[in-house]
Amino acid sequence: MKLELLFFIFFHLIRLGYGWHAYNLSLVDINPLCPHYVNSTRPYSADFVTRLRLWPGLMNNFDIETGLCVEYLLDVDIYSLKLIIKIENVGESLYGSERGLSEIYNSQHSNDCSNKKYIISNGFDSGFGSRLHVEGVGLAIAMHMDRIFLPHPDGDNINWETKIPFCQEQGEVSYTCFYEPWSNCTFPDALKGKDINAIPKVSLERFDGFFENEEQRIRLINELEGLSVFLLSYSAPMAVQARIFKKALPNQVH
Repeated sequence: MKLELLFFIFFHLIRLGYGWHAYNLSLVDINPLCPHYVNSTRPYSADFVTRLRLWPGLMNNFDIETGLCVEYLLDVDIYSLKLIIKIENVGESLYGSERGLSEIYNSQHSNDCSNKKYIISNGFDSGFGSRLHVEGVGLAIAMHMDRIFLPHPDGDNINWETKIPFCQEQGEVSYTCFYEPWSNCTFPDALKGKDINAIPKVSLERFDGFFENEEQRIRLINELEGLSVFLLSYSAPMAVQARIFKKALPNQVH
């Protein structure tokens, strides 16, 4: 079974401490009785799990709506009545996670891929888990720019991870060996016949200040508006990388 990589990134960042869980009340900074909190912690419905291709086998059952049914048999004189009580929304989910997952899904999927703009990751040469952390920054940039974020089709720096029978049998050399496609839009949609090695490359360094400075963010978005697609290179001085990564990752889930 393949996982949804972008959603895995979402939960990975939260596990690192950028959020809190609804049923760990010691970490909740909001009144658990208010309607907003209740709505933001309701369990995921079966339709939601199916539409977003989440991985129910690896999810905590507490996060999924069970629709518990309780049956009572009532004997009244000569009549037997069956009373069925259906209790919806059993359990809780991570505070705000349904909204976060929905926004990622909507940002990465389009009814018309031909008129979308794209960012293609140039990859990041590091450990397997570290790549996910870094690609989360690329996703954050794409969402701020209203672009669809795609992995490098050649796998780029993904090498030893895919040199295994599981990937070789699929003929996959990139993240798609392990994860579902990042988007319903494809590389032909993004490249429109161009050679991927010939499209413009934009360095991560240009995004220094992108997340915390709205004026700078708008200026950079306008500067890159004419590019329907570009490669995002994570190459940048270590101090710049650290600063951008810190600003790109939220302190909490709103």
